[in-house]
Amino acid sequence: MLVMCAALAASVCACRGDEAGSTPAPEPASAPASEPASEPSSADADNDALVMPVVAGSNAYDVTTSLEGMGIECERTAKNSTDGYYFEGSDGAHTITVETDKDYAVGYIRADFAGSEYDGYLGFVASFPRDDGTSQDAMDWVNENYGTDASNTFGDATYELHVSDNGGYLTIKAAGYDDYSLALLEAAG
Repeated sequence: MLVMCAALAASVCACRGDEAGSTPAPEPASAPASEPASEPSSADADNDALVMPVVAGSNAYDVTTSLEGMGIECERTAKNSTDGYYFEGSDGAHTITVETDKDYAVGYIRADFAGSEYDGYLGFVASFPRDDGTSQDAMDWVNENYGTDASNTFGDATYELHVSDNGGYLTIKAAGYDDYSLALLEAAG
């Protein structure tokens, strides 16, 4: 477990590069007081529903690079040129799927563990870095609750643990991800 955490910490430093010290974008200028604020149209609401919500400050490479250090190679597949990417990998006992936006911010993760003796893998996946600083809390909760069906919220993401016939799995979803998924299905017809 300590090896996995050390690998995660090392890869975070390597992956983040200059991003960690970047300055936030300036606030957009507000409309002059004499102009009434415009109401969002239903078309704007539809377009917003098709933008994947993400975990603030997350990056798929923080997850995938760490897993590659454990021997789980992750392949990136483009959803399409504007929507983002899927990353998938497996070594037999450990499986991962990560869905990101076009900037590689994490919207959804599913991690599966197949085995009779839990090795901390799901907690390791839960510990990916993000802006809210809940990585350690999420990892501790997953490791303490492995083997049960449970859910919890850390920052802007929901963590769900599930028991399966040969182990268990964890899903991590950014707030609003379920609504986003439904909007995609409705848009597809």
